[in-house]
Amino acid sequence: MKQSIAYGMEKIGAPCVVVKCEGVSMYFLIDTGSTENHLLDYTYKILTKHFAGAIQDEEGSFVTSGVGGSVECKKCTFAFSIGHTRFEDFFVVLPNSQVFIDLSKKLDEPLAGILGGRFLKNNGIVIDYANNCLYTKRQRKVGKRKTDINNAA
Repeated sequence: MKQSIAYGMEKIGAPCVVVKCEGVSMYFLIDTGSTENHLLDYTYKILTKHFAGAIQDEEGSFVTSGVGGSVECKKCTFAFSIGHTRFEDFFVVLPNSQVFIDLSKKLDEPLAGILGGRFLKNNGIVIDYANNCLYTKRQRKVGKRKTDINNAA
């Protein structure tokens, strides 16, 4: 998987990636400092209305903290793709805020949510700022190599 982050860097000075859910493209901000993934409330409502198979609510609520303080949120599982790679992860649902509305205006596209640092780490995703892209650092499985001791030099 290799995806461009150039559009977000150009428009808002931060990496954004296109995420697809059942063929619909959405912009997600990449935030290495965020431990959780976030869906904005308006994105959550659209997903539950039109793409019910891609999202599943989790029981209970979750308290998340940020620069604006702490807020109690819903928690859900969301299935999506970046390029041809499919992911499924936990997200907390954030209330719509002026910050995201302003970023969406600068981006000229609605910002759907945030992919956090834990998601990037757990999936081996690398942000390559020099080439304005992100990609998956694939783990190669290395098998044991048999050495014929009779022919070893």
